[in-house]
Amino acid sequence: MNNDKLLALELAKSFIQNKNVQPISGKGEIEYLFDNTIYPFSTIVDHFLTNIEEMNEWE
Repeated sequence: MNNDKLLALELAKSFIQNKNVQPISGKGEIEYLFDNTIYPFSTIVDHFLTNIEEMNEWE
């Protein structure tokens, strides 16, 4: 796994540990409730990865 994916995974794990993020049972995977919106874990990881990739283009 490349460094960008590992960083996105670590950021997602840190995010879900926030006291404002609540785990809930989803369809096939654990989902998380944040700010009245439900996010699957894969969507959270993808969000961070997309932003990391965009920042890499700044260089």
